Amino acid sequence: MKLKGLLTKKIIIAASSGVVTISGATTTGVLVSKIKSKTDISKIELKTDIGSIKEKNNNLIIQKFIDINKDKLTELNKDDFDLKEENTNSIVLEVKKDNQKYKGEIIINFKLTIDISTLDLDINVGSFNSDDASVIIQKFIDINKDKLTGLNKDDFEILSNENELLIIKVKDSIDEWSGQVLINFDIKTHIQSIGLFKNFAVDNDEDQEIITTFLRINNKVLQNDLTKDDLEIKKIPGRVDDSAKAILKVKDSSNKYQGEIEILYRIRKDINMIEGLKTELFCLDPNADKEAMKFSIKKLFFELNKEKIYPLDTSNLDVVNLNIKERKVSIKVINSEEFKGQVEITLQDKLDISKISSLITTINKYSTSTGNFEIKDFINANKDKLPLLLVEDLKKVEKESTKDKWVIEVKNSRYYQGRITINLKKLTDISNNENIKRSIDLKDAKPFENNITETFYQTNKSEFDKLEIKKENIKPSTIIFKREEVTIQILGSDAYYASFKVNYKFNRIDINTLSSRIRALNLRGKEEINEEVIKQAFAQQYRNFFFKYNWEFFGYAVSSATTFTQDDVKVIKIDDNSVEVEILYESWFKNTLKLKLIK
Repeated sequence: MKLKGLLTKKIIIAASSGVVTISGATTTGVLVSKIKSKTDISKIELKTDIGSIKEKNNNLIIQKFIDINKDKLTELNKDDFDLKEENTNSIVLEVKKDNQKYKGEIIINFKLTIDISTLDLDINVGSFNSDDASVIIQKFIDINKDKLTGLNKDDFEILSNENELLIIKVKDSIDEWSGQVLINFDIKTHIQSIGLFKNFAVDNDEDQEIITTFLRINNKVLQNDLTKDDLEIKKIPGRVDDSAKAILKVKDSSNKYQGEIEILYRIRKDINMIEGLKTELFCLDPNADKEAMKFSIKKLFFELNKEKIYPLDTSNLDVVNLNIKERKVSIKVINSEEFKGQVEITLQDKLDISKISSLITTINKYSTSTGNFEIKDFINANKDKLPLLLVEDLKKVEKESTKDKWVIEVKNSRYYQGRITINLKKLTDISNNENIKRSIDLKDAKPFENNITETFYQTNKSEFDKLEIKKENIKPSTIIFKREEVTIQILGSDAYYASFKVNYKFNRIDINTLSSRIRALNLRGKEEINEEVIKQAFAQQYRNFFFKYNWEFFGYAVSSATTFTQDDVKVIKIDDNSVEVEILYESWFKNTLKLKLIK
């Protein structure tokens, strides 16, 4: 039967059921249907605080919300939501209208993680004894504790640690923090590894005196980066003469250094304890200005005492308390590692040359002369008694001189005055006497004037006795070390005159005795290593050393010395990491020396 003439529709919805009544012309029917309602998402017990996220990405926030509540939000994905409202730390979501299962709105709360790289952190954490990352990270946290609340060293992983740069990253398991940071740090230098003076003198045995002196003499290297408060001292029992050992340990308070160093110190000697110092100086000149007087005093004191006060030189002497009226002055030791104190000096008038006893005044008469030969011979004959007297200080007084007698006057000397008469006599020249040997062996004695005089005299004693030539008549004048040659004159004899070129030899110094001070040769930056490069580098690096070695050789400070050049080096053998050389300087050394090559 067909339904025709549909007249009435009546729908009744109650609860979750719907009743539909349909009436027609001939038929009436009832249709009953079951309707399921949507779940309001706000009524479900959901976790709406999703914690920390690294970036504010709404899709990621929604997905994390769904993941956290996946057991309760079945069949939902991020595309089922519309973003209704967005705030700093929250978003409001609404289930899309066409969703068949859910409806309603919900607020999702979150926190953005703090990116550590965006913070204004102090990344310079100072100095450490090693590159231990855990210690460095802890220091980094400590100095930034106000900005890194809740973080500890275990919350970081190490990305790299080299060249005093540490890069760390917040672990992914840390919710509230993220990012990475570069930390700058320094490794403290081991004090033993740098070239410091470890052997020095002090005024007394007090701890602070030793520490202060150590810092002072090494300040050129330390550059004030180490202070007395950074060091502690432990003295080692036992003493040899005035020398003792101690350990200096760097405290943790030092920002640049660590470790310890063994030192050898000695008590600086008082200059007044030196026996036999000559303190009566013949240089008083009331008409000289003060600075000129000080110069004369210092120079004469040094000349008369140089061997006794070694290794002091004139730069270690300061003239103080000058009182010309009372003829008093003091010489104070300054900047010395060996001596301290000051010595009192009495000033005397310049020496009257005519009143100096036992001067040799009989001089050979030359066939032709301008006067300089005779004056030079006079000075050389008497140089032991006329220190600091120069040829230019003496002048012949023509009007009072004769053919056989010269009157010599002192002019412009700081130390001498007056006149003296010298006798000119035509002496027999024995310079070609074949019985006088021109070669001498000094053996262990160094080629100094007194040793040369003694050896030359003893070598030719029998001949000199025949000629009645005394040892005091033998006067070395010029020593040429490089050629091992010396000019020796016979002066002061009543009958003879001579000038000999004498060759000497002596037991040269083993160069290996200096091996602790000449150990390596720096050739960094050299494209090629050959004999010429080595000679040039050696001369450059050790020129000053050999100048100072002259002081050791002579036993007193010298103001001038032969310059060390590359010609003073002979290369024997070149290996990959070393070189063997012979030192020709002044013909003082024997054997060869092996040096490490620094490339």
